Amino acid sequence: MPISETLDETQTQACQKILQDLVMNNDIIDTAILSSPDGILVASAGIDTELDVVAAMSASLISLSDAISSRTEDGRCHKAFCESDDSLAVVIHAGEHILTVIGKPESNMGMILTQAKTTGKSICAVTQ
Repeated sequence: MPISETLDETQTQACQKILQDLVMNNDIIDTAILSSPDGILVASAGIDTELDVVAAMSASLISLSDAISSRTEDGRCHKAFCESDDSLAVVIHAGEHILTVIGKPESNMGMILTQAKTTGKSICAVTQ
């Protein structure tokens, strides 16, 4: 697992553990990915399928969502959703990082979002 340029080794390992706990303790979550704003994979847990590619795409998705949101008064996207036949995904800001949580298709999007928000707060606590 690569060490983030913005986090030290202890912070990166703490993020890795947070993501592992999320995936292991929730039967609705398949994968969790933490990336830098420029799309570099920081930490991950779960299904090991092109995580670096998903990290880059997630950073792009939230960046584009931020750009769309900048047209409103708030100016920053709080979350982006992606629903397919095979999965549900939530992409959120986790401090300066991007958190992507991918759940099983039969899962409730609200439950995935709740888990993502809680995990994002945990990540913020160890990275700031």
